[in-house]
Amino acid sequence: MLIKLHIGLPKTGTTYIQKFLHKTCSRSFNGWLYPDLGFYNHQIALYVPLKMHVPWKVTINSGAIEAWDKLSKILASKQCSLNSLLLSAEMLSALDVAGVNAFSELIVGHDLTDIIITIRPLEKLIPSNWQQHVKNGGTVSFESYVLSIRKLFEAESSNISAYSYEHAIRKWLGAFPNTTFNIIRMNGKFSSNLHALTDALGIRGLSNLITDFKLDTKEQNISLSLSECNALIEINDDIKSGFSTPDDRKRFIRNALSKKIDHNLVDKAVLDKENMNYFTNIESMMQEKCNIYNKRVLFLDGADYE
Repeated sequence: MLIKLHIGLPKTGTTYIQKFLHKTCSRSFNGWLYPDLGFYNHQIALYVPLKMHVPWKVTINSGAIEAWDKLSKILASKQCSLNSLLLSAEMLSALDVAGVNAFSELIVGHDLTDIIITIRPLEKLIPSNWQQHVKNGGTVSFESYVLSIRKLFEAESSNISAYSYEHAIRKWLGAFPNTTFNIIRMNGKFSSNLHALTDALGIRGLSNLITDFKLDTKEQNISLSLSECNALIEINDDIKSGFSTPDDRKRFIRNALSKKIDHNLVDKAVLDKENMNYFTNIESMMQEKCNIYNKRVLFLDGADYE
């Protein structure tokens, strides 16, 4: 069976991509199956065999176990040769080398032909990840968070794969030296980015379904302003100190996310000039390093499809 794999990066429109593939291919489309495991994001299932290989704490529940049971049966079934398989899980980009090797053992007997990596400029990716950190209960300020990311790059830490697609490529090339890597710059509108994705996947007719796909506004990831994030940090601190409750945090998030937030507000987390220059140089270096992989790594830009 042929497999095409989308491994993130996190916060690069992965939910939009996964819901599109789930809607269009969960019952097979032109021979390609995006398996319905009870979740549109396959990482829920893949956490079960790979949880020891991601740089964050993972809790496995009965839903995850059931999802992994479904996926493992698909991989083991002799009938799976009737379909080629599409999988998407952004946690895969963050696996350590042992985790990538463990994944290769999960798909023994199958042919991983393509790995898709979606990317965003670091100036947008870093604030987006910091905001998710705060939503998840984190208490690190934006300035401290940016500094921590710089230190990861400077140390060439194994935990940098959520930001460095070149680092992720290196790990995955070691286990899959004959696989093609398609890097999609998510610089366009969502529909344009999906056109780049379907082009990379090469599934006949899939791009024709983009026009009819719409993500429910309730499912969209709405940004918080910098002030709202800082207010949420204070609540997170209070919860840790015992002065507040998880319900207070949920209430704040619910109220904040219910607002129609103006994304053009000055009050948002942005990199200062010095950090902007630093991370721009990092991106140039990533591009240069990828040149050594020759035809193994292909770049597409969502903006080119508008």
